[in-house]
Amino acid sequence: MRATSSASARARAAILGERGFSAGAGVGAFPLARNWRLDQGFDFYEDHVTVTSEDEAGHRQGPVRMYFDERPASRVNDAILPWLREHGKQRFFAWVHYWDAHQPHDPPPPFSDLYAQNLYFGEIAYVDQALGVVVEELQRLGVADRTVILVVGDHGEGLGAHGEDTHSMLLYEATLHVPMLLSIPGGPRGVRVAERVGTVDIVPTLL
Repeated sequence: MRATSSASARARAAILGERGFSAGAGVGAFPLARNWRLDQGFDFYEDHVTVTSEDEAGHRQGPVRMYFDERPASRVNDAILPWLREHGKQRFFAWVHYWDAHQPHDPPPPFSDLYAQNLYFGEIAYVDQALGVVVEELQRLGVADRTVILVVGDHGEGLGAHGEDTHSMLLYEATLHVPMLLSIPGGPRGVRVAERVGTVDIVPTLL
């Protein structure tokens, strides 16, 4: 897809910026680096992922086989939380991007031990904990009850279904059906939407 700055393809951060929102992002992997112009509209875009990967302690590691350079969820939190503390009491839009639940599956302790039989689940549990840290920060700032929180996966993993371990060429339910959780201040709790929705609906819904 060719990058464009036309009005018909404005990023959500740019639209919100026109309405007085500060926009910050912390991303976890090279495919979302500013090289691809995904920082459009952001005041703060922390994409410190280079030619190597970081472990849980922030130490640089060598390239890992064929996979994208990434950093773990806790390091993404380290990138975005200072910005959130500075801007969280204003009108803000924060994009917190976790990459952990991708190959290779290598969650940090204790998740590597608790989920030794299924490291993919371990990485999901680790990301869940990291997201909890962000939510706790919103609570500490006193803004959790007026903040919309959306959690969405970009794709699923094949995990061996149809002969595909990850995701690439095949369009089966294993990779197309993703989680989407939406928390709205004062909105309903525990409601499951049965109708088919898609990630294409996210921007107009939030706006």
